[in-house]
Amino acid sequence: MGMRVDVPRATEQGADDIEAGVVPTFALRVPRRSPESGASTRQGGQDLVLVVSEDTRLVEVVRQTLAGRSAPVLHVPGGIAGQRLAAQLHPAVIVFDDRIAQQDLDAALQAFAADPEVAGIPRVVVGALPAHSAARGVRAVKRPLRPGPLLEALQPFLRAPAPLGELLLVLGQSASQRLGAEPFAARGWHVRRATSVAAVRELLARGSLDAVIFDLDIPDARALAELLRSHPGGRRRVVIGVGDPDLVDDSTDDTWARTAAGVCTAVLPLSVASTGSLLGTLAVQVYAAQER
Repeated sequence: MGMRVDVPRATEQGADDIEAGVVPTFALRVPRRSPESGASTRQGGQDLVLVVSEDTRLVEVVRQTLAGRSAPVLHVPGGIAGQRLAAQLHPAVIVFDDRIAQQDLDAALQAFAADPEVAGIPRVVVGALPAHSAARGVRAVKRPLRPGPLLEALQPFLRAPAPLGELLLVLGQSASQRLGAEPFAARGWHVRRATSVAAVRELLARGSLDAVIFDLDIPDARALAELLRSHPGGRRRVVIGVGDPDLVDDSTDDTWARTAAGVCTAVLPLSVASTGSLLGTLAVQVYAAQER
């Protein structure tokens, strides 16, 4: 346990009280943390996130989604073990897999709700949510699990993230109407905007950009891609293209296909690119860049 326990030696006067050949026993009592209206533990400026799941892939998605935040992710396979650990640590939020071990999801949620030490901890379920659980304030994220919806479900229970770095948005009129800068700033990004290659070149000259989201359909998309490819930015720069993926895979234009594919770490069609999906994709790409 990593805990030192000092057992006092028997004094000369008390030695006669110990029966020969019998090893004395003692009890070690570790006080449990008293609940404070279900308040979560925030140690060292970190928000603990507990994942109750047998699926290690789900745990990895949670870690990727929370990349760059002070939110360590703890993992237990079953609801019984999860309840015990939650009572000890009081995480900021608990993520349940609807296919947990030891007991079914409904029984686990009822057990958590009935335990005064953990009842106040927010709970998010990935998958199907029992009908009456919604009335107890349990949130749900549908499958297939995507980082964007998961982040939106967890965000209210986590403190504001530390600054993540410089994010540049280069978007055409259509994309600008759908994608604003405010949600990215709220997640901890210092957001800049540019509308021309010259403006991007000036920003690159001033310092390193950590992430770029640019519109593949703007007239200067090729020139911008060439600029990002030629400018030294290190392996950790994340570049997300937003636009028609056919432009990247167009066999009639191999030059543009190679350029875009070589620059973009991810491509999202504009038809499905929302602020939530971009935030999730950005979190995953930042996590992958940190691992490189």
